[in-house]
Amino acid sequence: RWDADQKKRYAREARRGLAQCFLARNDFDAAQQNIIGLLNEEPKNGPLRAQLAEVVFRAGKPDAGRKVLAEAVK
Repeated sequence: RWDADQKKRYAREARRGLAQCFLARNDFDAAQQNIIGLLNEEPKNGPLRAQLAEVVFRAGKPDAGRKVLAEAVK
């Protein structure tokens, strides 16, 4: 059995892996959902916010991507 910390760590790593797989398949909406899930656990993770900005930009929403990127550099 896994303890609570192990469950969180494995769930986080699974989300990271899924986000990367969806990015490789150009499924930006699914990648975005996984990255948002990660950010819910780590809201001050700047590199993760920058990755979200890239995904949003590549999904064809440059203004929203710029806004997310501005949050990442705060």
